[in-house]
Amino acid sequence: MAFCAACSRFPCKSMAALEKTYQKRWGISLAETGRRAAAGEAEALLAGQRRRWLCTCGGVISLHDGVCSECGRPVD
Repeated sequence: MAFCAACSRFPCKSMAALEKTYQKRWGISLAETGRRAAAGEAEALLAGQRRRWLCTCGGVISLHDGVCSECGRPVD
């Protein structure tokens, strides 16, 4: 199985707990991301994620602390 959303038990207890945490702390819906990927929207989803999490220096901005992996700059 490639995506949690493709599972007949989705969202399972483990996924529901992660969903709650990510929604509360970072405003991210793992369930929605999974549904979009399972619905064949993976390319568009990834393109949007690249725009959102790519620093101007080319590094990756951490979801967890908002800091770029390359230049160390905090990003809002």
